[in-house]
Amino acid sequence: MPTGDYQVYRTALQQGKPAIEAAQCAGGQLAIVHRKISEYTAKIEAVLSKSRATINVRDVIDKPFEHAVLDIISSVAMGEAEKDAAVAHLGAFQEQINRGLDREMTPLQAHRIARAVGDRANWGTTACLSEELKPAFRAVYSSLRNALRAAVPEAHDFDERLANLCAAKSDLEAGPRPVKS
Repeated sequence: MPTGDYQVYRTALQQGKPAIEAAQCAGGQLAIVHRKISEYTAKIEAVLSKSRATINVRDVIDKPFEHAVLDIISSVAMGEAEKDAAVAHLGAFQEQINRGLDREMTPLQAHRIARAVGDRANWGTTACLSEELKPAFRAVYSSLRNALRAAVPEAHDFDERLANLCAAKSDLEAGPRPVKS
């Protein structure tokens, strides 16, 4: 099946259309993946919203960020300016994630934060993150997903499928790759 008309997709986004609508205009795999993401998002959010479990923010978000900062600070491969920039970037992102959270969060909040982390890291496909930041984002993302799966095991399959679809979406949205000769 064709990936869809990438130029139609980009043009629709530039015209201010939401990504799902732009993907529908483009057709092909872009449209299917976006539609499936919507379907699985609705399914997992329904399961997660019923859960009464709570997840500790410090353990799941703050500790992985702290470990990542310590790893950056102790890196011998980075200069001081690079370290400062990386730590500042992580601190700003951690602050953004924690905004509005208390000590405990719901599984639905954890899921949405994990999606935000995955989106920010471009789901591992042609990520615009520096090599120094990628491990930090992976650690926070993994921590959130592990906590989510422990709190609501019945969401595991939806979560796995949705993560795979998001990665496929990022890959498709990156557009056609130049052909190597």
